Amino acid sequence: MVKILYALIALVIVSCNNEPKDYVTISGKITNKNSDSLVIRKSPYSKTIKVREDGTFKDTLKVEPGVYTLYDGTEATSIYLRNGFEMEVSLDTKMFDETVSYSGTGAQHSNFLAEKAVLTESLFDLDELIAMDSLSREEKFQSIEKELTDFHEAASEIDTMVVNASMKRAEGTLKAFRRYLDADLALKQELPEGSVSPSFVDYENFNGKTTSLKDLQGSYVYIDVWATWCGPCKVEIPSLKKLEKNFTTKIFRL
Repeated sequence: MVKILYALIALVIVSCNNEPKDYVTISGKITNKNSDSLVIRKSPYSKTIKVREDGTFKDTLKVEPGVYTLYDGTEATSIYLRNGFEMEVSLDTKMFDETVSYSGTGAQHSNFLAEKAVLTESLFDLDELIAMDSLSREEKFQSIEKELTDFHEAASEIDTMVVNASMKRAEGTLKAFRRYLDADLALKQELPEGSVSPSFVDYENFNGKTTSLKDLQGSYVYIDVWATWCGPCKVEIPSLKKLEKNFTTKIFRL
């Protein structure tokens, strides 16, 4: 009787241990950390995870299955989360996309997303695309589209939710680059090098008044167009500040 009782207790313990967890366990280490915390976000969900001084972290999350964004304070990467996963994250912020990797339960899905990010970055060389004529550029886009499609179709062991979301994002990236480069080509045709500049009439300046380009006639004018939401724009701000410093006595801000 005692043996049967022990067997039943052991069976209950094993059964409980085998029950799927209703949360994600995530841990890891950030080398050269940019912040004292990580943020995992997918609207409307957001979770901040404390990063220790040595770059290590660990936390649990209750999530809906899906592709989330992991922010380290400066850069971001995609991560697929589903309750029951136990994942470890490793990355060096000095080579963020190239070093981010995952291990543990469910890691293969996020590693797929990390590989896709590196592939996308290697395929879209903006300087190369800008230098091409329209025919060569379209051939390049078709080649990029095929390579991305082949990459996604080969991911037979990855959750279809992850693959479909990734492919949709890749299609969006292709469209965005096409729109940008079409606009660039149209601008070059409308305003070839050496053309007279647009007038830029009555633009609001730093003191609330207005300035037109003709007001600066006879001076060299540098025009920088950027937005607070534009990452590449903000990356160029230190270069703009250096330029301002070199021409401190000659700058007139619009």
